[in-house]
Amino acid sequence: MPAIAPILPHKDNPEETWAFLQVGVERIMTQLQDGMDMKTYMGLYTAIHNFCTAQKPAGGSGSFTNNHNRGGGK
Repeated sequence: MPAIAPILPHKDNPEETWAFLQVGVERIMTQLQDGMDMKTYMGLYTAIHNFCTAQKPAGGSGSFTNNHNRGGGK
């Protein structure tokens, strides 16, 4: 399997991030015994880290923030 493209997705775009991660996740789930090169691993790790640490809008105008409660309450 070739390494994941070096261009990382925009950290605030879940669709772009998932498209980037899909190939690596598929490999981990179905071909783990084949291993993964460090460049591919670091690309996946960095994309996940960037997305998870990106500041989200305070008002929650996106469908993700409106439909997924992350802090208890209602």
